[in-house]
Amino acid sequence: MANVKIRGGDWGNTGIAEYFSFGEGSIKLPVPGTFTQKEDLSLKGAQLMPATEEAVKKLGGAAAFGLAGAALLGPVGLLAGVLLGGNKKRNTGILLFPDGRKALLEMDSKMWVKMVGNTL
Repeated sequence: MANVKIRGGDWGNTGIAEYFSFGEGSIKLPVPGTFTQKEDLSLKGAQLMPATEEAVKKLGGAAAFGLAGAALLGPVGLLAGVLLGGNKKRNTGILLFPDGRKALLEMDSKMWVKMVGNTL
């Protein structure tokens, strides 16, 4: 199970969806107007279309790489570590279900590849 952020669509901006990659894959989306109920939807026949892909720099990762670089190579290593560390890609996609409903989802690049594989 992995978490995917819901950014819009028929479910609104309701927070976190749960993605399961067993078999054909399925996703649990929160039922609007409830706090605990989730709707389990199969990805069979669904389409995932890319909306954006952006590079994100995580402060913790950049700091960790900077400290490691400083320990190994001094000030030059610190600068190189901060510049090279903490890079991550975030993908946003539109998931279209066969019944016509849609959701705007945000996930990391590894999750994107898994979801695309389950919608083919």
